[in-house]
Amino acid sequence: MKRRYRQYRHRERNSFGIVNSMGEITVSNSMLTANRGGILNDNGGTLTVVACSIGGNSGRGIVNSAGDVSVAESTIIQNEGGISNGGTTTVIASTIIDNVAFISAAHGGGGIGNSGTMTVTDSTISFNSVEGSSGLSSGGVFNAGALTVSNSIVADNFCPAGGTGGIANWSGGVMTVTDSTISGNSGSRSGGGIRNDKGGVLSLLQCTISNNTADLNGGGISNSGELAVIDSMITSNSAVLDGGGITTSGQSTLSGSTISGNTALRDGGGVFHDSGNLNAANSTISENSATARAGGVWNSATMTLTNATLAGNTADFGGGGIRNTGSLDLSNSIVAYSGSAGDIVGSYTDAGHNIVEDGSGITHPTSFAADPLLGPLADNGGPTLTHALLPGSPAIDAGDCAGGTVTEDQRGVPRPQGPACDIGAFELESEDCYADCNGDGEVNTLDFICFLNHFTAGDPAADCNGDGEVNTLDFICFLNAFVAGCP
Repeated sequence: MKRRYRQYRHRERNSFGIVNSMGEITVSNSMLTANRGGILNDNGGTLTVVACSIGGNSGRGIVNSAGDVSVAESTIIQNEGGISNGGTTTVIASTIIDNVAFISAAHGGGGIGNSGTMTVTDSTISFNSVEGSSGLSSGGVFNAGALTVSNSIVADNFCPAGGTGGIANWSGGVMTVTDSTISGNSGSRSGGGIRNDKGGVLSLLQCTISNNTADLNGGGISNSGELAVIDSMITSNSAVLDGGGITTSGQSTLSGSTISGNTALRDGGGVFHDSGNLNAANSTISENSATARAGGVWNSATMTLTNATLAGNTADFGGGGIRNTGSLDLSNSIVAYSGSAGDIVGSYTDAGHNIVEDGSGITHPTSFAADPLLGPLADNGGPTLTHALLPGSPAIDAGDCAGGTVTEDQRGVPRPQGPACDIGAFELESEDCYADCNGDGEVNTLDFICFLNHFTAGDPAADCNGDGEVNTLDFICFLNAFVAGCP
């Protein structure tokens, strides 16, 4: 029978430093360099790589065509592509850095290209890139198979040839990223940090997506597939066009997450949603900005916001908080501090128990216009930053617990803490009664004297509004709390 050879970038298998075909091999404490490829594992072979450096090869560092590969405590550096997997590969406590993949096909990854089953744990994928691709490619990670990433960093990867900087999840790819950071990546198309393509399924749990940039849309994330963002931070990303934080035209779920400090040079500083469905609950959209319209959220599709807090988002015009031309259902949510462009532009369904500071679009009898008295975006517990409700906030006990189906806030604090749920993403804990300054369980003149003593001394305990300063605003804050009393 004639023997067949696979080719990788027109190179035969014997051009690799090590070839394992149908065998079992362990490579440890070794250096593989200056080959036309590092290691090839093929035909059901089993390969274990421990404490190795694979670098400077003029082909992929590791190619697992059809077998089982385990890589631990190793460095894959300055190859023409890091790891290519079509079998089953596990990467643990390793670094994939400064690899450049030259891809003439439609797609691929500079650090990792996966079309099989792959797990990456406690690892760093950084400063990788792709050149020569005109399709969906990624400087850091490309997935068209099943990929799980946990406790890892995907940072400073880039794709100047027309693709995504950090992670690209191709159609048919299923990917889960947990407890990881995707930061500082740049893409020359949509999706600076992450692009989830149509037909892709992507879940992000307790992740930070930050400081990524896109030359088109979706500085942090561009989604046209199925996306779930849970207990995560999407912050300080930017897009040249729309969706500084996220642009989505697929099916998206946002839960327990914060989108903050993102910028778009056109529309949708925080979120740009133009097709499909987006459901956001117990989430915060804060301090995002757009040069044109919709500092916080642009919606021209179908969107539901429940127990959300939108605060401090700004745009030059057309809705600092939200611009809606589609179907928007708003309930138990706060929209405030949106600047001159207004809180909400466009009609929406007011499903009740909303605070819209400027009153725009309010129609439900349980919704109202007011200053919600929010603290600054801060670490108030939980995995993400939130806006605390200040003492005397009209949002306290003014919400709806939806028949018991709403059981906790963005931080995981049980709801309700009082007779009813609070409006927005934050539930004020019952023991957090600022007006009870002396802690005796009652609000009376003694508490007023207690606060005056702290205030006169400039004590941080008198920083009622949590802005880091003690001034007249804190005195007003305390007066509101004193008048409101404790639950």
